[in-house]
Amino acid sequence: MIEQKLIVIDDDKITHFILKKMFERNQFFQSPTFFEKATDAISFLKEEYKSSERYLIFLDINMPVMNGWQFLDEVSNLFSNSNLSVVMISSSSDEIDATKASKNKFVIHFITKPLTNDDLLVIQEKCKNAI
Repeated sequence: MIEQKLIVIDDDKITHFILKKMFERNQFFQSPTFFEKATDAISFLKEEYKSSERYLIFLDINMPVMNGWQFLDEVSNLFSNSNLSVVMISSSSDEIDATKASKNKFVIHFITKPLTNDDLLVIQEKCKNAI
């Protein structure tokens, strides 16, 4: 079990359900926090963030109000610590998105939906290496 907090930001409730079941089945995290709006996740981080804890954020790119790129911009303005890791998830396989994600200091992985068990294993390894 990875010792960090997990946050999922995706406007699709079905994705929340699927990820919750995958996390439980793979014992990936004990109690992930889910948000449908990136703005709510920003508010949560502003209130709950602790520099002594690690955060893994699964972030959808295409969302209303604040998309994944805007979220990353806001996070970059608020937090400079290396204890935030982001996994970008998208229903689009646009290579431009993958390239843009790879250039962001917080992004450790880019996944095209649907997420698989193999994806979780890769993310677990990347998280271990980041500690």
